[in-house]
Amino acid sequence: MSELFISTLRPPEDVSKSDYLIDVELYSSAIRQKWKSAKVVTPPGGTYVLEWELNEEHSLGLLGGLQSDRRTVSFGINYFDNALDYILWHREYVPNDVVLYLFDANLDLIHRLTTETSRDELILLIQAIS
Repeated sequence: MSELFISTLRPPEDVSKSDYLIDVELYSSAIRQKWKSAKVVTPPGGTYVLEWELNEEHSLGLLGGLQSDRRTVSFGINYFDNALDYILWHREYVPNDVVLYLFDANLDLIHRLTTETSRDELILLIQAIS
């Protein structure tokens, strides 16, 4: 497995039922503020309205994107620590009253992310499906 998703509804429900939309400009700015070396682009049409590569000095990047529904993000987990940092940051970014689910493409992992979700908890969940 190399890709995870975070969305506002538990899959396979229709995400269009959620009222929460991520503001592309604010999210882009927040990414750049958190990851100073991030490369963030707005691609012309397609699946993603925002794509990024999160880089830190002496660290390999995490590739991800905000899908066109503006409710779902997807990202690679090739660099495990970077993925954990991103998951926890995204949960902090989205308002607490918005329900978020972390899942993989096969739906072997479906987990509700809360403000109480810990790094250790995420490690166990992701390792269980790897």
